[in-house]
Amino acid sequence: MSAPIGSQDFLDTGYEPLDTDLVCPFSIQPADDLNCHGRVSSKRETLILPTVQQRAVSTPERDIRAVLDESGPDYDRFTFERPTAGHQGEVFLVTLEYAGEEYEVVVKFQSGDPAFALEPFLHEYVADRTAIPVPRILVFRANPELDVDPYFVTERVSGENLVESMGDLEQSQREEVIEHAGAILGDMHAEIGFEGFGRLALDNGHLVVDDFSWDWREFFGELAHGYIDRLENSPFEDLQETAREHVDANLGVIESDAVPRLVHDDFRPANVLFDGAAEEPISAVLDW
Repeated sequence: MSAPIGSQDFLDTGYEPLDTDLVCPFSIQPADDLNCHGRVSSKRETLILPTVQQRAVSTPERDIRAVLDESGPDYDRFTFERPTAGHQGEVFLVTLEYAGEEYEVVVKFQSGDPAFALEPFLHEYVADRTAIPVPRILVFRANPELDVDPYFVTERVSGENLVESMGDLEQSQREEVIEHAGAILGDMHAEIGFEGFGRLALDNGHLVVDDFSWDWREFFGELAHGYIDRLENSPFEDLQETAREHVDANLGVIESDAVPRLVHDDFRPANVLFDGAAEEPISAVLDW
């Protein structure tokens, strides 16, 4: 049975410009309701804050404790583990004991990503406009009061990473996953559009399009050449000139006029959670 932890427990504000902090109230499912894995045990200790001149040595346990002490409920103890697949970065699956029950959340730290604030913004932006299964944001701290990197906390969604499950799926299950993936992409492309083509960014808490272009053919050509440039010093470096010639020779088949749509640029099994017991097999799309 789910027990709610609301905004009074995970701070007490709503959406604000992203130079401050973002919190959304949510109910979190107890761990027994989820598909859980082993834990790395830890004990709660007194947190000693560093002075301005001396930053404490960062460890996952220390940083997660700081997040829970700053933004979480008055928990009794917590454990954590890293995901075993997908784009992991500084991501941790955290189980905390609160009011006699276990709850699961996911904590992600900035870890040097200058566009870090965009990801929690897109989680809410997509969830509010589509039926795409996206973990909802519980807390976003752009400027933590404690001595940790910026972070956000999401609900933990039931399911296994699809890249780990693909080999064991029956043909009928594979077809269901592909059909659901197509429906997700169709929903994304149908419901979210923009004035022009480019890359998404945040400006004073508002979603904007950088590298703006009205011309899809022109933007596609620049995008393709950018990827070809990245082949330098790789095993495919000798194919760069050939690739450029083929792109330039066939760019004319791309239409200049099109409706700009949101694209998840890393939509793959490693960023999808799979729940074989659910009516719809994809339980979450990750890494926005």
